[in-house]
Amino acid sequence: MAISSNESADRNARETSSARLIFGDLWEFDPAPESADPRIEASYDLFIGGSKVAPRTGDYFESVNPANEEVISRIPEAREADVDAAFQAADKACRTVWSRMPGRERGKYLFRIARLLQDRAREFAVAETIDGGKPIRESDIKLLTVFAELAALAIKSARKRHVACIIGAQERTDDIERRR
Repeated sequence: MAISSNESADRNARETSSARLIFGDLWEFDPAPESADPRIEASYDLFIGGSKVAPRTGDYFESVNPANEEVISRIPEAREADVDAAFQAADKACRTVWSRMPGRERGKYLFRIARLLQDRAREFAVAETIDGGKPIRESDIKLLTVFAELAALAIKSARKRHVACIIGAQERTDDIERRR
């Protein structure tokens, strides 16, 4: 027996009205990006050789929120001596630890760092908004995605061949030696 189009429409209406979406307490939105706490410290130091160190000159500058002109944090002014110390520490770490580590292991470290940065992407965006005055939607940190992609590429490259740990490290070392 064939069902008339009116009977079919009535049945569909009854089925639709009896089907309900039940979310209970699961109907929640993600927090707004600007609600993330960027945990900005009152003052920072340089990170050289695995330690936080003051700049050799002792000079800091104040980062100011352009929206309200309040000081956000004190940032170290790294000069040539600080940059050289950072390079020498990185070069030593590269020669003694990083370059001796299998490429696959280095890739795991890079990928882990990328994931940690991605996990805190909202905090970085809020910090950038506070520091630079950009609207939050423009402070989306694309660099984090690029870093994650480079980490994945490093893992892939490490499987095929050895990747130099610092591009241009020899040129920088030669440059330092020439200045002495």
